[in-house]
Amino acid sequence: MQTAKVKAKDMVSEAKEKAKEAAAKMQGKTGEATAATHGEKEMAKEVARPKKDQASADKHQEKVEHHADAATAPARPSTPRTRPPAARTRRRASTSR
Repeated sequence: MQTAKVKAKDMVSEAKEKAKEAAAKMQGKTGEATAATHGEKEMAKEVARPKKDQASADKHQEKVEHHADAATAPARPSTPRTRPPAARTRRRASTSR
């Protein structure tokens, strides 16, 4: 159960990171489109890169926090089985066709 919670939190972090990266990329592309010179286009790219890198760093930091929370959470006590597991039967392969 704890693993499922961690996976769900990681997926949320991943979605947030992708949204932030897309916003930064779009801002960079907008800056490039409105730029008149090559230097302005390079400046627009340089503005977008740190935002994408920060989004990625935030995602990894959130993942570390999720895994740390899972490691410190109390383990669920195991419950003994009340019934033995069902016996598995194997079918014989038919030799006549």
